[in-house]
Amino acid sequence: MSANNFVYDAEKHITINGKVYDRDEFAQEQVQQISTVNFADQQIMNATQLLNIQKLGRDQLVKELLEAISAVPHVAEIDMEATAAAAS
Repeated sequence: MSANNFVYDAEKHITINGKVYDRDEFAQEQVQQISTVNFADQQIMNATQLLNIQKLGRDQLVKELLEAISAVPHVAEIDMEATAAAAS
């Protein structure tokens, strides 16, 4: 079958790094490797979502903290970007 006549079927095919393979051509070990990679991808996606939720929560906590201390006088200001650059 030429590439021009190819029709992707999610039940029959799998795409890895831009190449389409017939699922039936894989050995059991290769199927297990694919499954492991898919599981790792799912775990990374879940961890990323959890981190985003935690960042949103932290951002809200910081916002509330800044509002709570807005009436407290500060003694100085520092350039956080310059401080971070000097530390690296």
